[in-house]
Amino acid sequence: MTSTEKEELFQAFDLCASMNPDIVAQLSPRILELCNTLSDGYELLEEQTRDLLQRYIQLPVKQTERRAILRFFSILENSAVKFLDAPPQRQDEPDTHQSYALIPRNFYSSRTWLELLGKTEIPEQVTAAVDAARRRNEVVDTIFLHLFRILLKLDSTRANRFFLEWIDKGEGMLDPDIMRDMLRVWFEQDTLPSAIWQQVFFWAENQQIQRHWPEITRWADRVLRKHTFLSLVQQPDRPPQLNSLWMCQPFDNEERLLRWTKHTLARIGASIIQFRVHAEKDVKAFEDWELALMLTELRTINRLITPFMIGADILWNTPDGPLLFAMSIFGFTSEYLRIWHHSLTELCKKAVRRLFVIDLKLNRKHFDTIRKLSFGIEELYQRAISELDALTERFDSLEQREKVVNLLAPVYASYREEKIFPAEIRHRYWKSMRVFHEDMLANIFQDRYRSDIDQILPMLRILSTIFASCRRYLTLRRTPTTDTDEVLAYEQDFIFEMRQLRISIIRETIAQHSHIISDSS
Repeated sequence: MTSTEKEELFQAFDLCASMNPDIVAQLSPRILELCNTLSDGYELLEEQTRDLLQRYIQLPVKQTERRAILRFFSILENSAVKFLDAPPQRQDEPDTHQSYALIPRNFYSSRTWLELLGKTEIPEQVTAAVDAARRRNEVVDTIFLHLFRILLKLDSTRANRFFLEWIDKGEGMLDPDIMRDMLRVWFEQDTLPSAIWQQVFFWAENQQIQRHWPEITRWADRVLRKHTFLSLVQQPDRPPQLNSLWMCQPFDNEERLLRWTKHTLARIGASIIQFRVHAEKDVKAFEDWELALMLTELRTINRLITPFMIGADILWNTPDGPLLFAMSIFGFTSEYLRIWHHSLTELCKKAVRRLFVIDLKLNRKHFDTIRKLSFGIEELYQRAISELDALTERFDSLEQREKVVNLLAPVYASYREEKIFPAEIRHRYWKSMRVFHEDMLANIFQDRYRSDIDQILPMLRILSTIFASCRRYLTLRRTPTTDTDEVLAYEQDFIFEMRQLRISIIRETIAQHSHIISDSS
């Protein structure tokens, strides 16, 4: 490298001090080229990056951000002492992998956290500052995304070691934007060393980070999802059920992955229904073709449940994702739910017609029946009675009666659903737990398919955990006395339970596919 080129490199470093990501993005190719021509290019860039990291966390905007977050947590902790009956759970000693500038010292359950937010008077300026910090973490890039990429291209082993050292020595000064950018460059790598996997796991399963910095959790999920998916689709004996997943490579299009996830969930739900319907028969009545069909459904579930759970975080992040997941597991897929609602509405139409016939037999006015079936909706009541004859106060024709039936039946169906649906979920839960049990399968298949049953035992344990969590979530969600905060708390707890299960599945998967872990550390 000539002195001119070295001078150019240091000039580029000086421009990086502007903290303008657009400028650094333009300089990145030249910085990489210059560092490659210099024997100690990596050392120079790492030293410069370390210095820029120190400058970044001391920027006025970052100091203001940290002060606002600390004040926000302080207000809530003082409020907790005042309003909560039981003291919050104190966390263990500070872990070097996390920062109390990022999360509060005390851990609050989902219900307690929502209750605390509702009771605490937080200054509007503090709330706005905290919201701005989280929004910044979601949309504002930093220069370190580009610098981290260059470091990894120069020497990925040393770069990853540098990242981990920075995290370990953070001493409470870890910045959410820097954490996010580290995850983004790890997402772009082909393989990750074991230490990086463990760091990503820690950030992904930390409930506090998920609550306060969801963008970090989302990127940790993306890293785990992409690299685990790659291990599944690259295996030589890839099952045909994963061909559609293979077509989603390189797993960076979340809309496409969401469509795949929903489609896979529908397939799993349909297979659960098919198996349960056949398994409810008398064991002695099974024919060979039925046993083969049931075994096919079990194999389908077994091959799909692991990749589905790996990618399910995309579904859980959508507004109706947790509910769709819980419903589909019990067979209430989107298509089946439409059929079920239609059937319930048709039954309610028959019930409404029957009530009008009883009115005629008892010489009773239709007004009272219509008012009861309007459930206090005055507009609906007025529309319905407008079809009655003003003099006789009865229907002039069957056509008029059907108009009223079509008006009242959906409302009546909604009322009946509140009682029917929980009972149906409870019924399906116990049936599912019974038929998807090791002893039940051994009784059905006897010794003919013993080796196949042994292979799906881990899947049975996953299903039983999912069944129990989904049933509890759906039951609590539809309890009449449940308020909005409780519904949100139940959903957050349900998502956290499923996320823990997902992470355990990913850990088992990467243990079986060790080639996705690089030798570097």
